[in-house]
Amino acid sequence: MNHDSIEGRVYQMTSLGLVLGSLIVLLTLVASARVIQVIPASVQDQQQDLLKSAEAREKAQEWTEAALLWDQIVNRNPTMPRYWNQLGRARLGAKDYRATVV
Repeated sequence: MNHDSIEGRVYQMTSLGLVLGSLIVLLTLVASARVIQVIPASVQDQQQDLLKSAEAREKAQEWTEAALLWDQIVNRNPTMPRYWNQLGRARLGAKDYRATVV
């Protein structure tokens, strides 16, 4: 086999691999974009109002009310560590120790 033809084939295979890799990335991005849901402004406003209320209850040291609000916030956003932390702090302030560690 000719050395030049081997290099040419390797180049072609590498180029094909890059094209296929780029295509996979593009398809993944398109699929992801379809999965992402746009949150309506009214829901975002409700969330902001809920956050402000929970923070105000904490500031006033109204721990039971704050815990109830943080619980609602966590149920809507279970992947936000800050919200879980605030829920735990509010439950601790309300002396709801069992719920604090669960």
